[in-house]
Amino acid sequence: METFSIPLDYLNTVPWGTIVVKMDSLDLNHKIVYVNNRFMDEIGYSTEEIPDKDTWWRIAYPDESYRLVVTRLWELAVQETQEKQAQFVSVDAIIQTKMRGQLKYRVMADTKEYYQGGYYAVQFMRLDRA
Repeated sequence: METFSIPLDYLNTVPWGTIVVKMDSLDLNHKIVYVNNRFMDEIGYSTEEIPDKDTWWRIAYPDESYRLVVTRLWELAVQETQEKQAQFVSVDAIIQTKMRGQLKYRVMADTKEYYQGGYYAVQFMRLDRA
């Protein structure tokens, strides 16, 4: 397992799924290097199943038309966050989980601490709890 500046012990205590992604300035298909316990419990994919950003997008959003919509929403949210110099970017989306079908999540990232030592975290807060 890689070592990062993001505290993994802490990530396993947060109440939402989290992935840690390694940034590569030469490749926009960033490598997913860690998923926390909550992500595994709720969404169900391991780093072997979603080794990179492109694979994640294809699995999480299997319908190509919907994937394009979510991609564009994320890009617009990032742009707006940067323009407003806000700290967090988020988009609500329906994600295809491994074992639980499609569930609605708020997907979030911290733009101020986005690249900590070459890594960033993306969080998934479930919205459709009964």
